[in-house]
Amino acid sequence: MIPDDDTGIGLFVYNRPEHTQRVLEGLKRNDIQHLYVFADGPAPDADVDAIEATRRVVRNADFCDVDIVERSENYGVERSWIEGYAYIFKRHDKAIMLEDDCVPAGDFVDFMRLCLDEYEDDKRVMNVQGYSPPIDIPESYPYDIYFTWRSGSWGQGTWSDAWDQFKRDPDLLNRIEGNPTLRAKVDRAGWDLLPMLRKEIGGEIDSVGVWWSLALALNEGVSINPVKSRIKNIGHDGSGTHSPDTDRYTTEVDAEVSLDTLSLPSTITANDTINERYNDIICADRRGKIAMKLRQAKRSLLRSLGIY
Repeated sequence: MIPDDDTGIGLFVYNRPEHTQRVLEGLKRNDIQHLYVFADGPAPDADVDAIEATRRVVRNADFCDVDIVERSENYGVERSWIEGYAYIFKRHDKAIMLEDDCVPAGDFVDFMRLCLDEYEDDKRVMNVQGYSPPIDIPESYPYDIYFTWRSGSWGQGTWSDAWDQFKRDPDLLNRIEGNPTLRAKVDRAGWDLLPMLRKEIGGEIDSVGVWWSLALALNEGVSINPVKSRIKNIGHDGSGTHSPDTDRYTTEVDAEVSLDTLSLPSTITANDTINERYNDIICADRRGKIAMKLRQAKRSLLRSLGIY
């Protein structure tokens, strides 16, 4: 039965039963009635016992109605996300997505719903993320959320009409590299995006996030992030496909934050200082930042000479 709700909530799982159990325990603390779970099928060298153990954990969830889509083949990260969004957007206008290592705070779903409702009619806002990295927010910043030019998928929400801008277009690389204006838009969303795009096109990585971040960048869209994170990512223990063993992204979840007094900005733009600090954590390639700064200096010089 399709729930009578404009927001569908989805969870992607694969072969990490302990991580999945912790995410489900977090979701149990949230006010949800229905959950879609997309369980990817085994890759050729997969631990099928771990995959089946993960599915048993999901089948035993009893705190809400659970609709489990068990794949018989391995979709991988990118196809799983694309197919998962398609599944939910056939049934709902908004979606909230979690991966099996994103443990939500007790008010995560309420926070996501509030933001999805508040900014639904502003097409510049294309993404909502429940996670925030451990960055220093300026003391003078008065709001409880901030915008970035880059998307984020650790507790991700969006609208069906925003997701329509998602395009997997390999020709995009040449267009960006040949257009300084597009390159500047991509740079402010993260100096690692083009290197990631090259790897994605070359089959070295399997990422939906690079395409979605580029969709935001090229449409001058923004992503919402909470000042106080509503997600704790527990996957950076070497167990995930794209998750190295590191504490770089570790953040604690504050269970006492009240949504009743949440202060939301009416001006839709990214704060330059916060956006750069966000990218400093999220973008791993330090050499890419140096190259970006050199491109920015070159553009500034050409503009001063009336050439650009």
